[in-house]
Amino acid sequence: MGDLFSNRKQSVCDKSLLRVRGIEAVQAEIKETEEAVLQWVKEARQFVEQSRKMGLVRRLAYRTIPVRIGRAAPPYPQREFNVPNICWAEYEGKQRRDITTDWDTVAVYLDAANASYDERLLHMRVHLAMKRYHSEGRRLQEKLKAAYALADEMAKMAQSQNIPIGKLAQG
Repeated sequence: MGDLFSNRKQSVCDKSLLRVRGIEAVQAEIKETEEAVLQWVKEARQFVEQSRKMGLVRRLAYRTIPVRIGRAAPPYPQREFNVPNICWAEYEGKQRRDITTDWDTVAVYLDAANASYDERLLHMRVHLAMKRYHSEGRRLQEKLKAAYALADEMAKMAQSQNIPIGKLAQG
């Protein structure tokens, strides 16, 4: 019986297997991503606070979307650990009504305020920053979800074969 792989496929397979990380690397990625999420939330909250001093046609509101990873992850405190979902808001007394993050709605408010060119550019930049905070928050959530899934899979495989989990990525 011959080799399982032809020479060309063997070298591709060897290179791919070298990229398999050990549990320590996956756990380090989890920790790094958790810190990135916390920093991102902090920056997003600061952005909202600073935007309130800019004289915008509407205030910004910080809404949270819980980070949902799965059963393998510990429960995270939602206030400090979330996906930022910043939106435009209208206030009547203490009542807040969130305005859709659709630019067309904001443009109507700018028209009604007879906003200048510079004011429109400022609002566009703020609007794009709102979208960026949300998108990056989602990306970090997915990265964290993938790392937890990989760690969980490694643990299940090691346990089912009665092999120490640290041996999985060793050659």
